[in-house]
Parts: sequence; C-alpha cells; structure tokens
Amino acid sequence: MILGMVEIKEKYRLVSWDEIEDLCFHISRKIEVAEYKPDIITAISRGGLIPARLIQDHLQVPELTFLQILFYQQMDKVVPEPIIVHDISLSVRDKNVLVIDDVVDSGRSLKVACEHLRKRGAYSFRTATLYKKPWSLINPDFFISETDFWLIFPWEISETIVGFYQKFKEKGLGEEEIRAKLIELGFEQNRVDDLLAFHKRYKRI
Repeated sequence: MILGMVEIKEKYRLVSWDEIEDLCFHISRKIEVAEYKPDIITAISRGGLIPARLIQDHLQVPELTFLQILFYQQMDKVVPEPIIVHDISLSVRDKNVLVIDDVVDSGRSLKVACEHLRKRGAYSFRTATLYKKPWSLINPDFFISETDFWLIFPWEISETIVGFYQKFKEKGLGEEEIRAKLIELGFEQNRVDDLLAFHKRYKRI
C-alpha cells in the first residue's frame, strides 16, 4: 500500500480518530436495523481490531476474537496464497459471527476469513467494513463508504511515515526535503518531527 501511495500521492487520505468513531457507530446502527444478532465478533488483524472493539461496545456482543491473515512477506512481496498466521481463540461452532475489517480492498481477506469460519462450524456470518474499494471481489454485508483512495488509518501513522521516509530516501531526497514532503502529504508537523526523531533514535530509519 505504501508503495502505491508514494507513486500516486493525490489518491490517498488520512482518516481521523473522530471519523473512525463515527463510522463505527453508523455501521453498528446498520447492523441493528438489519436485525442481525451476532454471538461473537471476529476481527481481521490488524486493521479490523480497533473497529471491532468499538462495534462490539455499541452492539454489546459478549465475545471478540481475531484472525491474522498474511498476504505480504515484505511491503511489496505478495505470498502465493494467503496464510492464516493467527487463528481464532474462541469457538464459533453454531454461532452467528460478525466479521470486521477496516477496508475491503481486493476482498481476499474477507473471502479467506469466511471460508475458514465456515470450516470451523459457524452457524452464520455477516461481514462489515468501514470502507469498500470499488474493485473489491466481495461486497460486505455492511459498509459505510466506497472510495478508491489509499486510506491511512490513525493506528498506522508510524509505519506509514517510516515507509514514506524509506521510499523518499531511495529516491535521493535529503532529510529536510523528506520532512517537507511528509508535511505536504498531510501529516501534522509536530507529529512528523516527533516520529522521525523517535524512529531514528531506535535505528528504524
């Protein structure tokens, strides 16, 4: 994702915490209106973890677990087949399961998750994402907004800034040029300065 954002910088957008909270409330309301009553929520890690917890709170679902599915060995190296690297820790057998992710892009994560939950004996499942990409192979049962932008969520600011920094460095930009580029891209100046100093101190960049 970060590679793509560097190449098409006009097609990305930072998502705020306030927006996340608002989207989670509205998608919870959609689920209530549809009268779907999940017994358990399964988040797709990592992007679905925080939305899942917020939606769990709104819907008062007693159980929450997560699946972690690996698609990338490195930032730009896709594995031949998706791998489940962390399985759910709770039983879903004979339960209604709500599967949550932040955004459905290709749809592969949701497809793998639903197939896995079916094999684990789920009675039913519905899918919910905050955002949907127009080219997704899967339409979630519940979503709020369709977008073709690369989305930068508030829980991935550090890794995104590090990714941009490394790509700009590879392009031959100096430190001040990189800092200016990051601010131009929409990151707050103080946040850029703090995170660059933090990651340099611990030799991540």
